[in-house]
Amino acid sequence: MNFSRLNNPKFLQAYYPLSKDDLDYSGHGRHGTSTDLTFEEGSIRGKNVGSFNGSSSRVDNPFLNLLDSMVFSISGWYIPSSTGELCIFSEGDSITTSIPHLEIYTFNRKLNASLRDDASTSGNVLNLGSIKNNSFNHFTYVSNGYSSRFLTHNNKDTSSNSTTLSTISTNVSAIGVLFRTSSVSFFNGQISNFRIYNCALTAEEISTLYYLERK
Repeated sequence: MNFSRLNNPKFLQAYYPLSKDDLDYSGHGRHGTSTDLTFEEGSIRGKNVGSFNGSSSRVDNPFLNLLDSMVFSISGWYIPSSTGELCIFSEGDSITTSIPHLEIYTFNRKLNASLRDDASTSGNVLNLGSIKNNSFNHFTYVSNGYSSRFLTHNNKDTSSNSTTLSTISTNVSAIGVLFRTSSVSFFNGQISNFRIYNCALTAEEISTLYYLERK
């Protein structure tokens, strides 16, 4: 198996280690703009990690329009510090803020993803199941254009074949926050090694990425 896609900028569109800054280390220069983000000692390769306070911390990212082709992968490490809906990543429309088109979030110690088109009031929701409370969890959300799923390093997954969407209008994306008309969801906890790819990673690539970053 060829794992050259993992760090190849042809496929790796953005990479935010969040160990000391909000910069993009993929080579594309898609640097984030952070608000109230701090860095503290973590357990991922002995490096610092981004700490989100649950009320104002966020990293706004240059827009990548992931939902245009619907072929992408999002990977990262996280520890939630509380229950409730805690947004890890979102992409949506700054005008129609009541519709977060893509949201990856934890809710009551479970990892979820929600995908909606412009007309949807309820999304296609995936659930990966219970997560560890006191140590980093690794996830990869993969969309191959017609289905989407969560995959972990041991190939546990939750799949859906319901990602056929109509009109999607997106123009903003962010780590650690989701804005709606009626509410705001911030992440409370730590996030590290956040990656965005323009391809659907395989289970073997995800397992390799997990062990490379875990060492």
